[in-house]
Amino acid sequence: MLVRQVNLFARSESRISDFKSISIHEALAFPGFCNQHDNDLFRSLDQPPFLATAEQLFVQAYRCACREYYFKACQLEGSLDAQQMAELQGLPKDGEYRLSPEFEMIKASMCQGMADAALCKKKFESRLADRDYRRLLSYLIHSSSSPVIACAGSFFPDYLSNGELLQDFTDFDSTLQSLFVSIIPDPSGFFIVLSFLDDEARAPIRFIEDLIATSSLTRRIVWMCMTRLENLALKPSWWVELPDATRDGINKALHYNADVFDSRLATFDQMPDLRIDEWEVCHQFWS
Repeated sequence: MLVRQVNLFARSESRISDFKSISIHEALAFPGFCNQHDNDLFRSLDQPPFLATAEQLFVQAYRCACREYYFKACQLEGSLDAQQMAELQGLPKDGEYRLSPEFEMIKASMCQGMADAALCKKKFESRLADRDYRRLLSYLIHSSSSPVIACAGSFFPDYLSNGELLQDFTDFDSTLQSLFVSIIPDPSGFFIVLSFLDDEARAPIRFIEDLIATSSLTRRIVWMCMTRLENLALKPSWWVELPDATRDGINKALHYNADVFDSRLATFDQMPDLRIDEWEVCHQFWS
């Protein structure tokens, strides 16, 4: 499998996204739990076949939430203050330095993202303790096509195809609503799972309804995953065989997503012609 590595500090669009070849067992894994806790928490998901039961759907979304929390914590812990940056650049240690307003804004956003992730994880754990799995709602798509992409992550639904804003990201006092996205291979093809908590439903439902209202569902799903999720694994031959224009369009969107001063939006209406064959969709249903 190819796992994407995103370099947010890349200086060109062509270098922001790179792929590393690893085994299928390592793909999408993260070291957030010890073996015992990982086995105990995710036994219902990892041991039996995936049947989209209420518990499996809940645990899969919880795993996504835990991953977001873990990597946001790592990102925040690894961020440098002004003095550390100055030392890294070889500037005198006795100088007085401060972060630029732009970097201060980025750091404030990182702190807010960490707070949002912590709140989300806490919600899941409260409902997990009560086995209250039905508080998670999901839309599932099953395809009989050969799986070429797998992912497990989350994002805040932001805009509809027409550019309509779904959530106010400047209001730090509001609770942003998350959409948890997984593509899970199974013996007959794969499942696309879109999940959200029932008290954070408005933005996810509108986003999902907009996503599926098209004859180009495959292209929209690929665009959504490639432009909004970092935790992504691809079949090597599929990625290599994509037209250059398709890969370039995806990399450009990743580049302006990473630039807080770029006003372009990776909405479906801004999606280039990805030139990807449509998957064979067997079933679509709410759970």
